[in-house]
Amino acid sequence: MKISHNKRLLFITALLGLFLFSFSSLSFGGDQAEFHPAKVKDISDRKYEPAVIELLDNAKESIVISMYIIQADEKSPVQLLIKDLEEALDRGVSVDIYLNTRFQEGRALDVDKNEAFNTLRNKGGRIFGVTPSVRMHDKLIIVDNRYVVIGSANWSISSLKSNYEDVTLIDSPELAKDMFIRVRRHTLKGDEPNKPEKDRKIRRSVILSDDSIVAFDDDLLTDKTLFPRMMTERDARAMDTYLLLKAYAFEQETGEYFLFLEQLAVDLGMPADWSDSALRRQAIKALIKLKNRYKLIDVNFKHGKDAWITLRDLSANNFVFKGKFLNPEYLSKFSQSAKFVLFIKALLEKEGATFDSFTQEALCKRFNINRKTFKKGLEEILRIF
Repeated sequence: MKISHNKRLLFITALLGLFLFSFSSLSFGGDQAEFHPAKVKDISDRKYEPAVIELLDNAKESIVISMYIIQADEKSPVQLLIKDLEEALDRGVSVDIYLNTRFQEGRALDVDKNEAFNTLRNKGGRIFGVTPSVRMHDKLIIVDNRYVVIGSANWSISSLKSNYEDVTLIDSPELAKDMFIRVRRHTLKGDEPNKPEKDRKIRRSVILSDDSIVAFDDDLLTDKTLFPRMMTERDARAMDTYLLLKAYAFEQETGEYFLFLEQLAVDLGMPADWSDSALRRQAIKALIKLKNRYKLIDVNFKHGKDAWITLRDLSANNFVFKGKFLNPEYLSKFSQSAKFVLFIKALLEKEGATFDSFTQEALCKRFNINRKTFKKGLEEILRIF
């Protein structure tokens, strides 16, 4: 059968279009290989050190470093970068460093015996050694969940002063998130099966000051599937978990962040001397419940010790609540009923009303709780305050 020239041309054009569409739809390298909008700057060679110093000096929230080599010797120029990390910690910036421990010549790095790293630890920094069963070859810095420094440069004398190193500074929160998740997937020393868990001292975290004000959605109280449901099912842990997540979000000034599971478990009142795995199991159960039953969060368990949390927006109507009541010691101090009544009080204050503005029956109907629960909570907060 003969095909006209025009039809043949249409057929070839259609095939080409299908090919281009299929090519553009490919996911290079898996589910995180999408392209992100970014500003890019070359900081290769001798531009690297001053550019990194400027980044560290201006960090406001967090610094994450994943590095093959950090020569933190006393007389090394790397000490200038280490000092910048110390100053960042003094400003309240979190510092996490992931270090390779396996080298070609067979030697292994002991991250617990380096004086510079111990100084960072004493100031609140966290130093993690990647398991020596793999070679971690990163040269990566992430600052404030926004800036990514990536290239060939280690923190070594030769990289900073003599080698030619290609390095790029990228301003992209989306890429920073992807790289952050990747770093958290590193298997750390002590994480291998059949290894004893490391000794750990976790204290309840003091999160918010007395004058902190945190916004909550009205729907949490008025939607019977949310806090009211937690009341009827006596689901205090779910409520406390959500309140802590809101407190962490306020502290970090973002609704998306990494959360260390052991810390959440201890903040929820579980004994700090429990094993790591026992603490993580309890935290994971609470987070999954908030995601699946109450639809209040999204959670992605990217690493054995932490989770990526995203708080879901409910509505545009908000009321404010004093942050100090979200600190762990307050959460353990009040009953579930008292917490709920405190929230009702805060919402009514937004409306210019008080408990006396309504009958108990009207309040219970509006907030989907029974009178016994409301009365118990009200009596408790009147006793305390």
